[in-house]
Amino acid sequence: ASSSYLQVITSTGIPGVPTSGFAAVAECRVSADDQFVYVLWAGTSSAAGLAVYDRIALAWLDFDAAIGPQDFALPLSSPVKMDLAADRTFAVLCGHGGAGWAARIDLDYAAPQNSAWTAYTQVAVPQADGVRLSPGGSRLAVTSTNISAGSGSELLVLDVLSGAVLAQAALSSMPNASTTAWQDASPTATYTLFGQGCPGSFGAPSLSVAFGDRPALGSIFVLDVGNLYSGLALMATGLSATATSAGLPLPFDLAAIGMPGCQQLVDALVLDLMVSSATTASWSWAIPADPAIFGIEFFNQAFVPDPGANAFGFAVSNAGSGRLGF
Repeated sequence: ASSSYLQVITSTGIPGVPTSGFAAVAECRVSADDQFVYVLWAGTSSAAGLAVYDRIALAWLDFDAAIGPQDFALPLSSPVKMDLAADRTFAVLCGHGGAGWAARIDLDYAAPQNSAWTAYTQVAVPQADGVRLSPGGSRLAVTSTNISAGSGSELLVLDVLSGAVLAQAALSSMPNASTTAWQDASPTATYTLFGQGCPGSFGAPSLSVAFGDRPALGSIFVLDVGNLYSGLALMATGLSATATSAGLPLPFDLAAIGMPGCQQLVDALVLDLMVSSATTASWSWAIPADPAIFGIEFFNQAFVPDPGANAFGFAVSNAGSGRLGF
């Protein structure tokens, strides 16, 4: 039903590929927040790279100091597959170049030239054809085929940070194992902002997610609130954005209590005081690694003391919706 179904929305060439000797796009990924597109390409010679397109800025990230945007140049050739961490802080790749390889690229979006390459060298992965991250992003599965030895393929599970081998399994008489997958562990931990705040002395308070954070089980999840009047805020956390625990429908118009133009967007089951010496404060939640809370949806909104905002003396932020997962 979409008016743009099967239509090209925007088209752009990859700026870092060689003008001649381009072989193919090996893999393409899109970040969960839809902001970045990742294109893994291989040249007919040893040239290969990872290009990253910012869909919001409509520009390619520039990974070096040369004139014009340049891709992240891969030290190893013939890339085959890639996967992307759910929080998009890093990508994992594998390929056939040399004796075969698997590697991680830690991505720095603010300063792309500081993005770092780490090759997993603790184990041989000849003809590495498949690579996939575990749902939590801590483990990496790689399929490798030693065709010259005639021994079929092998599945290896590596630690993402150290590259240490956690498990190995021979796939006898199964060459060219090119697809690797993990058992589905949906939902992936996600967080989405919605709604609008109402103005205070420094504009509407802003609720945002700390860079790279998401509400994963066993992690510390951080939200930031900006445009504070006195460095103070109350973070409301609840389980609904349609009704309060008192039965009031949401969103609720706060004009009745002297806050015109302000709305309560989430149920305030819990209120946490946030204190900062600046105009931005952070709220953190140490999420238990408890399967019993897997998949639960929660909501946040900040209430900011501000005597000049209105008769009630408070402004409110936009809101956020999170789902606990891996």
